[in-house]
Amino acid sequence: MFKSVDIRQRKLYRLLRDERTIWVLYLDIVKFHEVEFRYGYKICRQILDEIEREINHTIKQQRDLYLFSHFESRGGDDFVVYFVPGNNTQWNITEVIEQWVLPMEKRFNRRINKLVNEKICLRSGLAQCINQAGRGADYLLYAAVKEAFLLNKSEPDPNFFARREEITAALGTRYGVTLYSERTISILMDTNPLIVEDTTPLEVVSSLALQTYYY
Repeated sequence: MFKSVDIRQRKLYRLLRDERTIWVLYLDIVKFHEVEFRYGYKICRQILDEIEREINHTIKQQRDLYLFSHFESRGGDDFVVYFVPGNNTQWNITEVIEQWVLPMEKRFNRRINKLVNEKICLRSGLAQCINQAGRGADYLLYAAVKEAFLLNKSEPDPNFFARREEITAALGTRYGVTLYSERTISILMDTNPLIVEDTTPLEVVSSLALQTYYY
């Protein structure tokens, strides 16, 4: 098992170094602790097994649509799915929720209707990982998973992808920081200036931006 995961991880690193884009999808179950309270640990363990089977089944069924795809469990009700889009991919990153997550959620609920008498909803966080000069593939993929995790937990602006280029450009021109256009920031800034060095890591800029926005 661990060897298989390691091989798949190394394949992702290789594809990233070959300038392939990776979409990182972070999934969990909405208010899973409430589901567990109502049905107990045994039923919830079966629910998690069923969602894992459905994710695996969906990936296998759509294998020809991507250059590579796989998923991993992060413990509890958290899962990470990796997609490497190719020529056969029928949608772009802005459509992953609608085209992949929602149909999979519907099939998953059919699987568990014998276990629970309610609809289980999935919450998604989606990030894009692109190769960057001077950054290791392991660091970039870790950063993308972290970004997807934060977006999953924060329930960002539904127009996130539509506004990402506008926000990134605004931050880059107004606040004197060089930003990679493929990275994402999900908030609008206020009018207070944020001055940072050009070499400041984007993760630090994002943190400062959030502090400026909220405080």
